Amino acid sequence: MPRSKALRLVAVALALLLAALAGLYVLGLFALTGLRLGGVEVLKPCEVEVSDVRVVSVGLRSAKLEVVLTVRNPNPVAARSTSIAYDVYVEGAYAASGSAPALEVPPGDYASVSSQVEVEYARAAQAAQAIIEAKLRGGRVHMEVRGNAVLETPLGRLSLPFSKVLQADP
Repeated sequence: MPRSKALRLVAVALALLLAALAGLYVLGLFALTGLRLGGVEVLKPCEVEVSDVRVVSVGLRSAKLEVVLTVRNPNPVAARSTSIAYDVYVEGAYAASGSAPALEVPPGDYASVSSQVEVEYARAAQAAQAIIEAKLRGGRVHMEVRGNAVLETPLGRLSLPFSKVLQADP
């Protein structure tokens, strides 16, 4: 076989390989966003939920909150969080920012993680006042947690925003 014909065959083989890799990449993008390909859902999107927010302690300079997050993975492959960051609002006022440690979510399962965040009264006066007043009157406080989790799957990285409004006992 002449050399130019062999080079053409190699070029065609490389082009087919690149096309196949590009197809797998696009399939991975569909999978990560939960989109359908030809009417078939490739992978379902994972979900992050704020399971609970508890006031752990109320001190002279700050209050500590515990934020519990649950990640649901409905897929046949594991997902691992690389970062989970969130902001806490109390009675509509910014209170604090926090982050949760990494966690592994098995295929078709749930995993929960909790982290504590400190609300410094000097930085979040309105939120702090609401927590202290609720503690004194034995009432509940309106809280909102907003954040973003980044999960790694065998097909790539997935960014999942989350938000929940709830009432908490101080």
